[in-house]
Amino acid sequence: KGSLENMHRELRYILPNEVDLRSIGLTDQTSLNVAISHINSSAKEHLNGKSPFELCEFMCPELAQKLYEFGLQKIEKDEVILRPSVLTHK
Repeated sequence: KGSLENMHRELRYILPNEVDLRSIGLTDQTSLNVAISHINSSAKEHLNGKSPFELCEFMCPELAQKLYEFGLQKIEKDEVILRPSVLTHK
């Protein structure tokens, strides 16, 4: 349960409560994919500094490929943004 709460906290960094999500750039599936891609590309202490995407690529490359086909993408660790500005960042 703690891991899920941490993911929820990271989601709220990008998509704060009580904010009109359209006003910060969440307008479609593509923009949601951007937010989820950044969250799943950030290093996690409980994964020994690896990101969920890195773990998925190692443990289940077929699933990773499906995620990428869906529109998610692995973001370089030094380019991960966990703020609402990620939705308008070009």
